[in-house]
Amino acid sequence: MFKSHAQRSRRLRLKKQRLAKNNTPAPKTRFIYTIDFIDAGSTWELAHEYIHLTPLKGYCVESSCGIRLNEIGEVIIPKGFLFNASGPTIDTEDAVRAACVHDALYVLRDYDFLKKSDRKIVDRLFYDMLIEDGMPKFRAWYWYRFVRAFGWYSWN
Repeated sequence: MFKSHAQRSRRLRLKKQRLAKNNTPAPKTRFIYTIDFIDAGSTWELAHEYIHLTPLKGYCVESSCGIRLNEIGEVIIPKGFLFNASGPTIDTEDAVRAACVHDALYVLRDYDFLKKSDRKIVDRLFYDMLIEDGMPKFRAWYWYRFVRAFGWYSWN
């Protein structure tokens, strides 16, 4: 079941408060926009530009479809980016943001901007984002194992 925007906002606010108590810096994400569902299938469209900090540092690349990865590791995904959030289980809202970033980074690999060795980092980022967005750990692990098992086809 999709969670309401208020429930998701409350969960993120509580997480930031918990991180502040532990003196842990909050993850750097400059995106709190909605991702609009555009299709009865499993295709989603990004409603606003999305910027997310990744562990992929030292790149300065831009694909012809507008996806950029800068030197500090920020992936900038343009408004209108179409991506697929389908996985081995039923699609839910807690998988959309992770799928968006994961698919965008795989697109950069399609243009040969990322190394083959970066795939494990991209897939682990996907898993971490699933957990961060509230997906149960077992289900997130299942999605992670799915992209590890079958993502090589798209990555290579």
